[in-house]
Amino acid sequence: MKDVSEKALSEVRKLVEVHAVRAGYDLNPVRSIKEATLKGLAHNLELFGRPYCTCLFVSEELLKDQAEAEKIVCPCADHAGQIAEQGCCHCGLFLTKGTAGDYLKGWAID
Repeated sequence: MKDVSEKALSEVRKLVEVHAVRAGYDLNPVRSIKEATLKGLAHNLELFGRPYCTCLFVSEELLKDQAEAEKIVCPCADHAGQIAEQGCCHCGLFLTKGTAGDYLKGWAID
């Protein structure tokens, strides 16, 4: 993946931070995971004009259906259910509030 602009990275960082606060989530405490996901969102923002979830494939076919495409803009339509079910969304960006310590078990802190 090519480098992304600081403007796009700043925009998606603000988007996810605001959403985490409003929704009562924590952001992933593993810096490498969080930053890679933010960079992917920024890349999608620059490439497609929207911060599409990095876990989902963005295709020309999908983009033709605006309602379906909107469902995978971060935070995607499925993230709340994923967090409720497994404590984090599929990409691991958002976590249930207060579970960061549990999430870190087994990860090297970076």
